[in-house]
Amino acid sequence: MSSSVLPFVRGVDFSGNDLQESELKENVLHMNNLRWLRLNRTQIEKIPDHIEKFSKLEVLSAIHNQLKGIYDIDPSIYPSLKVVNVRDNQLRDSSIPPDLFNLTELVTLDLSYNSLTKVPDKLKEVKELGLIVLNLSNNKLTSVPGQLFVHCSCLRHLDLSHNEIQSLPPQIRRLDQLTSLIVGNNPMQHFMFKTMDKLVNLTMLDLSNCGRDLDNTPHLDKLVNLTDINMSGNNLPRIPESIYLLDRLSRINFSHNQIRELSSLVDTWLELVTLDLTDNLLTSLHPHICKCTKLKRLFISDNKITFGGIPAGINKLATLTHFVAARNQMECIPEGLCRCYTLKSLILNSNVLVTLPEAIHYLKLETLDVSDNPKLVFPPKPVAQTIGAGAEFYNIDFDTKLLRQGAVQASGKPTKTSYTKQKERFMKLQKNRRSSVTTKGGEAAAAKVLKGLVDIADYKQQQQQTDVMSAGAAVATVEEEQVHSPRKPKRWDEILVRPDLDYSTIFMEEIGSLPGLTVWQIDNFYPVLVDEAFYGHFYMGDAYIILDTYFNDASELEWKIYFWIGRDSSIDKKACAAMHAVHLRNKLSAKGRTRREEQEDESDEFLELFDSNINYIEGGTISGFYTVDDIDNTVALYKLCGEHNGTKLHVEAVAMKSDSLDHNHVFFLEVGKKFIMMWEGGRSKLSERAKARLIAEKINKLEKKNAAVIASFKAGTEPEEFWDVFGGYPNKPIKTVSLAECSKKAKPVLYKAAMGQGYLELPQVECPNGLEKKLLKAHEVYILDCHSEIFVWIGQKSSRLVRAAALRLADELLQMVSRPSVASVCRVLEGVESMKFRLWFNDWDDIITVDYTVSAKALEKRKKDINLFGTPEKKAAKVDLSALFLPRNVLMTNSESEELSSYYNGLLKTMQCCIIEPRNKFSILPRTEKGHFYSGECYFFLCQYAIESDADDSEEDEELQTVVYFWQGQDATKMGWLQFTLGIRKQLEKAMGSIEVVSMKQQQESFQFLSHFGGKFIIHRGKRNSGVDVYKPALYQIRANNSRLSRRVVQVTAEPKYLNSNFCHILKVPFENSPGTGIVYIWIGSKTTTEESIHAEQMGRSMFESTYSNVVIREGAEPENFFWVALGGRGDYSQEADYMKKKRLFRCSNEKGFFFVSEKTPDFCQGDLSDEDVMLLDNGNEVFVWFGASCSDIEKKLAMKSAQLYIKFQAEEGESEEVDGEEKKPSNRKFKLAKRGLEPWEFTICFHGWRPIPSSS
Repeated sequence: MSSSVLPFVRGVDFSGNDLQESELKENVLHMNNLRWLRLNRTQIEKIPDHIEKFSKLEVLSAIHNQLKGIYDIDPSIYPSLKVVNVRDNQLRDSSIPPDLFNLTELVTLDLSYNSLTKVPDKLKEVKELGLIVLNLSNNKLTSVPGQLFVHCSCLRHLDLSHNEIQSLPPQIRRLDQLTSLIVGNNPMQHFMFKTMDKLVNLTMLDLSNCGRDLDNTPHLDKLVNLTDINMSGNNLPRIPESIYLLDRLSRINFSHNQIRELSSLVDTWLELVTLDLTDNLLTSLHPHICKCTKLKRLFISDNKITFGGIPAGINKLATLTHFVAARNQMECIPEGLCRCYTLKSLILNSNVLVTLPEAIHYLKLETLDVSDNPKLVFPPKPVAQTIGAGAEFYNIDFDTKLLRQGAVQASGKPTKTSYTKQKERFMKLQKNRRSSVTTKGGEAAAAKVLKGLVDIADYKQQQQQTDVMSAGAAVATVEEEQVHSPRKPKRWDEILVRPDLDYSTIFMEEIGSLPGLTVWQIDNFYPVLVDEAFYGHFYMGDAYIILDTYFNDASELEWKIYFWIGRDSSIDKKACAAMHAVHLRNKLSAKGRTRREEQEDESDEFLELFDSNINYIEGGTISGFYTVDDIDNTVALYKLCGEHNGTKLHVEAVAMKSDSLDHNHVFFLEVGKKFIMMWEGGRSKLSERAKARLIAEKINKLEKKNAAVIASFKAGTEPEEFWDVFGGYPNKPIKTVSLAECSKKAKPVLYKAAMGQGYLELPQVECPNGLEKKLLKAHEVYILDCHSEIFVWIGQKSSRLVRAAALRLADELLQMVSRPSVASVCRVLEGVESMKFRLWFNDWDDIITVDYTVSAKALEKRKKDINLFGTPEKKAAKVDLSALFLPRNVLMTNSESEELSSYYNGLLKTMQCCIIEPRNKFSILPRTEKGHFYSGECYFFLCQYAIESDADDSEEDEELQTVVYFWQGQDATKMGWLQFTLGIRKQLEKAMGSIEVVSMKQQQESFQFLSHFGGKFIIHRGKRNSGVDVYKPALYQIRANNSRLSRRVVQVTAEPKYLNSNFCHILKVPFENSPGTGIVYIWIGSKTTTEESIHAEQMGRSMFESTYSNVVIREGAEPENFFWVALGGRGDYSQEADYMKKKRLFRCSNEKGFFFVSEKTPDFCQGDLSDEDVMLLDNGNEVFVWFGASCSDIEKKLAMKSAQLYIKFQAEEGESEEVDGEEKKPSNRKFKLAKRGLEPWEFTICFHGWRPIPSSS
């Protein structure tokens, strides 16, 4: 790889690399424009020789190394050096070169944590040294020369702590710009600090552990800018009075003193945020401390404070987050402390607590420590905790009596159904509406007065508008008529022009303000600016947006917007280019439409923008949709490494040879995309082998499309094929590397690739808690250096230039440090990260945490030993099967459905039906198509509802609520929802203001939505204007799964077996020789009601064109010539539908952390079958267990056990059946499995309009 990117690098962080054994390679010399360099924790003993080539270096950091000298820092080599940080090394007095202080630009010098015994001589001799920060802490200094403060008068930060200094020279008063002074932990008990009041700009003062008492503590009342003071570790019996006069203090530390009480002047610290009074002799806190309302952290541990010592008004500290009061004498805490709802940490260990307020359960604490309080009885919680998954989760006792008790406790009294709640709400609103009419009379007079005032104000405003607009007699007359004549309001769909969107993160504010061309390329759903050098060069697999800005004849800016589509561009690029082009037009308020240009078919106007010089280039960026590339047939060997306890494991690449194997570890051998061989060392741990199997399963799923065969074998039992990959059996036995040697591996380092105007930087990301997923941001590109492998993680919204630069930097980083021969660079895209990359992160392993080493007896013993907070042990709920023991939901009666429907339709004012079309368009449906749906289309319905109010019932003042229902067919793609969300919804919000969007899928509609169609809800298969199979018969089944409100007319397969005597059907038979004509048979089942037959006749006569003749036939009177011929011949069909009264659908899942079963609504459909879960279907005779494609093995096992338990319960105590007028016990249901894609007929008939689905492997 060429090193052309290195001259643009401005900063790099090599911290954490072992440069003692692997020195920097010569390619670092190409970074000749380097400005900052970090070599922290690299084990170096001297500054590397390559550094002298960086003549523009400004910042050099070499913290925590083994430096014994810094002689290489020469002012002639580093004329621009400003910061030198050599903290925590082995420097002595003779190790500091005198030339270091001749650096004219030096502003920061850190020599702390070394072995200096005196201040360098040259430092006190150089005049007018521009040092701003000087850190000499943690050395062996005994004195400070006065000339230091004379020559370094510009100091802002001075740290002399942890030395052996006994006094400070009087010249310190010259540091009039000093803001931070740290002299703690020095033997200064005899020094008086008489000149301290001269440092008037001090904001931070540290006099900790300096032998201070009331006699030698300086008066600090003149340091009015002081915000942080630390006087811990002294002999103060009280806080000096001068401290109370400093009203800007935000952090006070008087810990480890002899303070017995606080003064009432504590309320002067109104800006106080942190107060530390640990290890004193306090018995109480002064009540005035409650006036410090900004206090967030209070530390009072190791005192003698009792329950009465905490002020009762402590609840006034509304921002308190940390209350630390360990090792005191408190029997309880005030209830007011539990009203500090921002409290995150409560430490009360080693007190004499007896109990705590019950309100403690309402605090959202992150840390609660009440240990070492033997008499404490923790108050009971209002709601019992629910313990989810754990080791005990897999030990479930499926005892019927216990589970039924849990069901009774879970259910309590019978729950109200959804329609019962809606009915009660409806009756309540009706009552309020009637009462509001009777109370309006008393307010009539006031309403008339108010209306009169409003009319007068409107009249005056109209007169003012008329005066301003009148420019002449004739014009004034016209405009006056326009003012006084009522304007016809525009339709809502006519003003959907420019939504008010914030596109500042995509299109910069200055876009379109200067004449010229601007080009964007669609990359990962977003437009990315293209450099001017690439204008006119288009990739065939990409889409572009082109903005032409120019001045018109009136010297005003105008714009033309084009979007160019490449021949091989994907559908997401095409759609995003069109949508973003429209949004760019709306942002600029440009007139006209956007222009579509396609490859090799561009208009002449478009070609003129590039002087008719357009070049096509093969290729393009990857699609925004997640794709998985085919893996090459490569062979690689990986070692499973991690902590000694096996809690965190990761995968490292090793050399492809038998010498790399080690009996202490588990190894993965990947042979292309066909095999994953696991080699288990003879001394590897059981937990590592178990987790290795889970990791192999994840690698197979994420990277090999579940196409690989996983084989595992222990050392000594390898098949011949395994050694063939290595070229034959090894000549010597497998080695055993000690665990201590394995732990010497370098830790991973996370870099962030940063780019500015003409430069690159490679800083490290701080990881205080190790690598975490939240550190990766979508707008950035990161480089993870794992020594044997370098990953380049590319965020979805990152810049294309940063991506390219990061990949080149990774290649250069691979060559800069000595690495194993198998080291390589791997590109990782956000959202499709490989398992090897995820394993390096603490919270991103995607592996179920299972402790395979704990036996059942050990777990039971451990449970007995745990007695948290002294509370009695309670039996935790491990599983929730209560839904299996509850009765079937009561169906809604016809009268109830009519009441609910009339209520919803009474609130509905307007309803507009629209269908979503391609290219971000939509069409308003005619009234005749209301209630007709197609399974391959997406619709949205704009509804306005009246809001109930007690003020006035007139229509003029009635408030309206806008609700938009989005309906997606079973065969429709997600592109419709994408178009609605990114385009149409924004337009609706622009036109209508605030709207509520309710998304629903086919046959999962709400009662409120269904009520607006008056029983006419027809679902056709296919698309609206497809024109396919116009001569093919179509069969529709009319069925209500819950009540009349959920009755739908759904197209089913035109076969005899889909007929049923309990339902009405509609059969459309078109004539082959006469398009648009045919017969519509309305088939009435023998067991249907009169109301159902009347509804079927109404549907059949209104569903199709008037050119179709309608024939009503009863079951058994079907004509042979057309009816049975259209269905493929006479055939058998079911005459019973007992399953309609008994069918129930249950969902089994562990998504809550524990296994639970929930029941679906009686109006369930095929869309309720979730691929991530296991479903139980009861049709009255059989109980089917249906496995989703992505459900876990645990869910499968527990669901089968639950099904058996449900069958047993229904046989013993289920609802009785009535046979020939006599009640009999329910028959024993059969247990069956329904394979996904191969469901039996008894399973599918429970779903209205069942469609075959592909079978799972």
